[in-house]
Amino acid sequence: PIAYDVDSRFMLTVTKEKLRAAKTIYDIVPAVPLQEILSYSSVSIRIIEDNKQTDIVEIGTSPELNRAQLKLLHSLDYSTNFVIRTEVMEKSGEAGQTSWNYSSPHVTIVPEKEAVNSGGKDALINYAKVNTSGFGHIVEAKKLRPGQINFTVNKEGTIADVRLCVSSGYPDLDQRMIELVNTLPGSWEPATDGSGEKVEQEFVFSFGKVGC
Repeated sequence: PIAYDVDSRFMLTVTKEKLRAAKTIYDIVPAVPLQEILSYSSVSIRIIEDNKQTDIVEIGTSPELNRAQLKLLHSLDYSTNFVIRTEVMEKSGEAGQTSWNYSSPHVTIVPEKEAVNSGGKDALINYAKVNTSGFGHIVEAKKLRPGQINFTVNKEGTIADVRLCVSSGYPDLDQRMIELVNTLPGSWEPATDGSGEKVEQEFVFSFGKVGC
């Protein structure tokens, strides 16, 4: 019942170059409105740290990014996570009814060229799976939680700053996964920015129950 994955914190990602060129929230988040949007009540951009929303936020009233929002976005570094919360009035039926709705896509800033492991993602997942196979007989589905270990691939292509961010509910499994992340197989090609300069990139190794 143990699931594994390794990726950026959120599936939705944006590069610094794309972020600096953005004029509206839809330059960052693809626009897929389910209904016709009639008006915007609030559009906020809020920083997330250690899986928690912070007080670092800039609020607007339209999809066009205002000066404060642009300043905030331009100040952010790689591997920063943020959420765009949009509250809107939308048309919700052929009879002309309207209703309030919201969306809150979560975004991770990634380098223009991301760090790559020589063995590939599947090899990293398989390494963790094989070396924790004994836990499959111990863990209970009801007690297992979505565990997360953050780690950084630095400019030298080595793993650094390995830390448990969220426990799986099983301390022994957490500790074993920390050991495995510190000894992941293969070599790493460091990430680079738009100028080709090497930069650090943070990844999340998820394990345990499938979840956020």
